[in-house]
Amino acid sequence: MREIFKYGSVRGVMFPYVYKLNKLQETSMSTLQKISLAIIAIIALLVVAPWYAGQQVESRLDHIIEGVNKNGLVKLEKVNFVKGYRSSTFKLKFSLDTAKLGPAADELAKIPLKNFELTGNASHGPLLMNSGLMFGLAHIDFSADVDEATKTEMTKLFGTQNPLKLGMDMGWGGSTHLMGSLVEFTDPEGHVHSKPVNLTVDFDNETGTMNTEMNWGGIRIEEPGPKSQVKVEIGKMDFHSKQKRTKHQLWVGKSSFNLEKVAFQQAELNVLLNKLAISSGVNMDKANEFLSGNVVFTADDVTVNAKRYAKSFKYMMSMDHWDAEGLQKLSQVVEDAQKSGASPEELQMAISMQMLGILPNMVKKGLTLKMDTLEALVLDQQVKASFAINVAEGTDVTQGMGALKTVSATFDVSIPKALSDQYPALFLDSFVQQGFAKLEAEVYLTHAEFTKGKLQVNGKDIPLPMLGM
Repeated sequence: MREIFKYGSVRGVMFPYVYKLNKLQETSMSTLQKISLAIIAIIALLVVAPWYAGQQVESRLDHIIEGVNKNGLVKLEKVNFVKGYRSSTFKLKFSLDTAKLGPAADELAKIPLKNFELTGNASHGPLLMNSGLMFGLAHIDFSADVDEATKTEMTKLFGTQNPLKLGMDMGWGGSTHLMGSLVEFTDPEGHVHSKPVNLTVDFDNETGTMNTEMNWGGIRIEEPGPKSQVKVEIGKMDFHSKQKRTKHQLWVGKSSFNLEKVAFQQAELNVLLNKLAISSGVNMDKANEFLSGNVVFTADDVTVNAKRYAKSFKYMMSMDHWDAEGLQKLSQVVEDAQKSGASPEELQMAISMQMLGILPNMVKKGLTLKMDTLEALVLDQQVKASFAINVAEGTDVTQGMGALKTVSATFDVSIPKALSDQYPALFLDSFVQQGFAKLEAEVYLTHAEFTKGKLQVNGKDIPLPMLGM
């Protein structure tokens, strides 16, 4: 009994450990099965994903072509698309309708590459080897199809047959990353020298966002003439933009453009514009009904033949409470007109006629337009000007001049007398005599207000016979 008891005791003591060991084995087997299933799923994904990517690339490409062709100036046409398992190839025909550029059409029509074909080589995902093992739908490299004669000319000009590099990464979630660059080059005669150009565009169709970055090292042009040489130099420039698409298919966000300098020289004329900057911002209200925004132009200085004519130039325009639905309709009118293939004159007429049916409704909802400031040191004298126009809600333009009773405006300008003395043709003294300006502390001032159909200039009522006032 003692032996049996001992044996039973051992079994009793060992049973929990045997049970845990069995559970551990079961858990290990379950984990192993899960790992095996995960490996099988990954392998299946890697096998199926390239085929699926090939199906999606063409659809995404068609969507991009449709978007490009909305501008009416540049046209892209898909010539063919050959799908493979790991990669696909396609051809796009590029054409530029220079006739729609008005006065510049004749010169631009001479561009040798205004019509050409692009070959695209797409490597399918899910892992894009050409993009540093990035997880994505496809990577595409583009190259231009040109004849041997054109290749020879391009080699002479750019030093390579492929001066333009263009690539694209397509993400699985609707994102597209476009990157392009143009090499630095000098033409054989040495008349043109251009620094490198780089461009990146990130677009996400699902979130409706687009970010753009561009920089150019600048260009120098020297053209010998019979009497004098013409020199033009454009300095470094960059462009940055972050935009978001609204439900009205309008883009809101911020953009900025910076230009180091523009210089022009011919014979005894030497003009220099330093540090030009343009920034803009557009916002949508919380109700997604009205837009507001502003644009600001600044320039450091403008000199002509070493004489500074303007310094610290600033020009700012702003708008508020602009009807988004009306702006969408105007945008659609312009887009449709561009697609029509009409001449610039016919386009202008068609757009004007359509606007007559859209603008009255926009105005009726009210809006504000301002020139917040126009200021500069002109010949070292500070000049300032501003105006604001407010159109009240309910304004009916069909009432003709009567609609002005619901429009208010202000205007201010100041010009130093020292500047007027240098330019007598401004006739500012005559404005003072007529009451349209006043001289205070050696500065000519004008303040005008228009309210409820009545105009006042420097506190003096100005009759407006056309309004019956």
